[in-house]
Amino acid sequence: MILEKTDIKSSSRKIKAASCLPCTEGNELKFTLMNLSIVSDVPFENFKNYECIGNFFWAFSELKSPVSESEKKEIEVGLIDRYKCMICEQLIGATEKMADHVNQQHSEEETFECTSGCGSYFRQRDMESHKAECGILCPAKYCKKKFAVNTGHFLHVHPCVTCTFHGCTTAFELTKGGQGGINDYLMHIMTAHCAINCNTREASESNGY
Repeated sequence: MILEKTDIKSSSRKIKAASCLPCTEGNELKFTLMNLSIVSDVPFENFKNYECIGNFFWAFSELKSPVSESEKKEIEVGLIDRYKCMICEQLIGATEKMADHVNQQHSEEETFECTSGCGSYFRQRDMESHKAECGILCPAKYCKKKFAVNTGHFLHVHPCVTCTFHGCTTAFELTKGGQGGINDYLMHIMTAHCAINCNTREASESNGY
């Protein structure tokens, strides 16, 4: 299959590659619109309000004949990225909880969760050097400084939604009553943390999805 995604380090750059994933593994990584709702914490019933959903999926277009809610929830976005455990470097499915992996695989080690921005887990000896570098860059026009999530900056100073994917330190300013930032956030997940199956996309468009 041919997969395409946005380079998380440069949003203007697209990465396209051929993949020979076994069918079983492809099914495990399958990421639907309902998964997107769960991961982003955006209610599925609100998806119709966001341009990135309406422009990406014909099922949400007013020109399309009615599609049931259950069918919409199962529409495939693509194949979701895996998380990387910073302790053992094992790749974890993005719909799994990193905390569960740490509790199961590293229970005998003293580990800490980074609260500065990335949400990754580290051994104690690595945490201090990591926190000195970690932080989320504020996207507000006249700010552009790094802040830890727990400082309250993104809640009280420049309201933003921050990406919940482990290892990601991206934030989106809540403009236009919040919808602008949420729209960009959803688009970020779909294109930077999810590889679109070009073959599936073509089939979905021909079917009106």
